[in-house]
Amino acid sequence: MFIKNCLCIASVALGLACVQSAHAQEHRSAWMWSASGHDYGAYNIVGDHEAEAALINDFELWGFDRIYTSLGTWPSTDPERVAHWNAGLDVAGIQSQMLLGEATWIYEGSARNSLLNLIQSRLINYNLSRVDTSEWIDAVHLDIEPHALTAWKNGTDTDRRDLLLLLRDTYTDVRNLLDTNGLTQIGIYADLPVWFDSSSAIAWDVGERDQWFIDIAQSLDGISMMAYERSTISHINSGVQWEIDNFNGEVRIGLESNSIGPGETFLTFDDLLNMADALDTYHGTDIGGIDFHPLTTFADQAEHAPLEPTLEGDVNGDGFVGLDDLDVLLTNWNQNVPVGDKSQGDLAGIGDGYVGLEDLDVILNNWNASLPASSSVTVPEPAMLSLSVLGVLLITKRR
Repeated sequence: MFIKNCLCIASVALGLACVQSAHAQEHRSAWMWSASGHDYGAYNIVGDHEAEAALINDFELWGFDRIYTSLGTWPSTDPERVAHWNAGLDVAGIQSQMLLGEATWIYEGSARNSLLNLIQSRLINYNLSRVDTSEWIDAVHLDIEPHALTAWKNGTDTDRRDLLLLLRDTYTDVRNLLDTNGLTQIGIYADLPVWFDSSSAIAWDVGERDQWFIDIAQSLDGISMMAYERSTISHINSGVQWEIDNFNGEVRIGLESNSIGPGETFLTFDDLLNMADALDTYHGTDIGGIDFHPLTTFADQAEHAPLEPTLEGDVNGDGFVGLDDLDVLLTNWNQNVPVGDKSQGDLAGIGDGYVGLEDLDVILNNWNASLPASSSVTVPEPAMLSLSVLGVLLITKRR
């Protein structure tokens, strides 16, 4: 088996010179609530052109592909403010999603009509008034949490099931409203806790849970799974894997950025970022990305621990994936190292603490990639590289 692995590695190594340079691409986002008392709250950013430009620049550095923004009444009362914000995001290739959240909107009648009226006045009317589509709101993001209601906490298992059916109907009504107004291209995204599919406190009838997720996928383009207070990949995956496998739409994983510090979910900001990277590597294209809640805390942490562009496979941190990184991997080949320690070659993000083929794949997939500021590095001839790989691997012991 070991010889077979060596031959496989040699075969891949021979093709390294054909791999084109590429930059690591991340898909990140955050919930940007109004937070008037905070510098990074939407209230203090949107409308301040200098602050907008600085934050959008940060978004690009952090790998954001969208932002969930609480826009308040501005789309109706100050549309130019929203237009400038959205246009700036559009130039950076970042999607603008309007963030709305109120648990009581699930109830039929005046409560749900309040939500529909907000979407009509603040999204539909706003978008239809803008000639330049770069100024549009690209999607609505619903943070509607029926489990926060007293009726959920004090209700029976059947009551909770019924509340989720009301939530499903709310999504349907929002989709119908957008479609009726000709905005079929406007997406709907929603936040869900990781346990709706598994909680014994919800009286799902046989097949009813599966049908609920099938039904909401008819209205929603994607869901963000709120995997909060979970500090390991296995614990997070136990909450999100069913949705990843079964939801017919985009699934993203939400991490809590204000749970950082001694005794919290993540000890340091780097631990939070490493978890995001590990989840990305583990799930690949099966997930749409990682979301951080809330933006205010995430930005605060980033400000005190500035983020540098990262590159998958760059073990030694020189901004280039090449022989130096491969040397570290080969030095620790077939060995156990601290779990998630990329500096020793545990790159795959699967939390196994073992340096093997999965980690080598990360380097090979990004071979010759570099960050923008990286200086040019001579790429070795493929034959020389394959010999160096084989020479080290053939003298190592089998795991």
